[in-house]
Amino acid sequence: MKIFIVTMKNYEPFALLYLLLLIKTIKIFFSGINIDGKSPSLNILYYGIIADCPALSLITKFLNHGGYFCCFYCYTKGYHNQQCKKRQYPLNLPLNVRGPESFEIHAKRAEDTGEVVYAHIGRSELTDILDVPFPISILCDYLNVTLLRHFQDVVKALSCSLVPGTRKDIDQKLRTQVFPHFFHRQMRGIEDLSFIKATELRNLLLYVFLPRFYGVLPIDQVAHISLFICGIRLLHGSREKFGDSTSFLAEKLLKLYYLHHPHYYDYLENFVLHLHIHYSENYQRHGALASNNTFAQEDLIGYIASNRNGEL
Repeated sequence: MKIFIVTMKNYEPFALLYLLLLIKTIKIFFSGINIDGKSPSLNILYYGIIADCPALSLITKFLNHGGYFCCFYCYTKGYHNQQCKKRQYPLNLPLNVRGPESFEIHAKRAEDTGEVVYAHIGRSELTDILDVPFPISILCDYLNVTLLRHFQDVVKALSCSLVPGTRKDIDQKLRTQVFPHFFHRQMRGIEDLSFIKATELRNLLLYVFLPRFYGVLPIDQVAHISLFICGIRLLHGSREKFGDSTSFLAEKLLKLYYLHHPHYYDYLENFVLHLHIHYSENYQRHGALASNNTFAQEDLIGYIASNRNGEL
């Protein structure tokens, strides 16, 4: 099988073109397939979609980041901050969640009228194919949302608050951090944050950040980031230790972290921070973060890039 990746111009790809090809392939299974002259009985469940937020926005015909009602899962309304020129989404409880019925109604209304209806700009072509309805079948990817966006922004903000000598000391300790051989990766310094990979950020988040930053940050700031790290660690694994209360404990930690976030960081109450408030519910629906991510797809893209012919 040959894989072609084609990028034209510098604007967003025409998602419908790719979706139509995908849908055409999927419908082949609906009509049956033939293997060695036989038609075996197959029960295929089209469960959902997982991608980064820009891709999900194109696939679901839904406004993200720039919209006021940009969350797939609830009707939290953001506001435009004139100082940072970005949308901000303060914690607003209780959440007014979107259900499958309201999601379909608003998408259909946007499709018929051509107007934006609670961030819907149309009805996705995948609506009639997926066996699990929107928005339940939408899985936000923690690789992009947590690691490459929110946590990276937090580490960048914290590192900027340190004096140069302290940053250099932490950089040296991170680069010499020893991991078991099966990690297959070493750490980079925080000065290389723009080039750091998601796998390295995951190791930093789950294992390295607190031991290395505990002695150089104010204790209240360490306690605050600990809420986030412990919440993600709970959702990253199974229910073996805490049982059914795993998602409940993580939700309490992440809500408290979200609530006090503006006391420690400026202009980071953005969409990716808001998505963390839905992690616990997604954990109950779809399982642990360790199982629901796009690390495998990213590895495939890296493999293709390293074995390509021509330009990429």
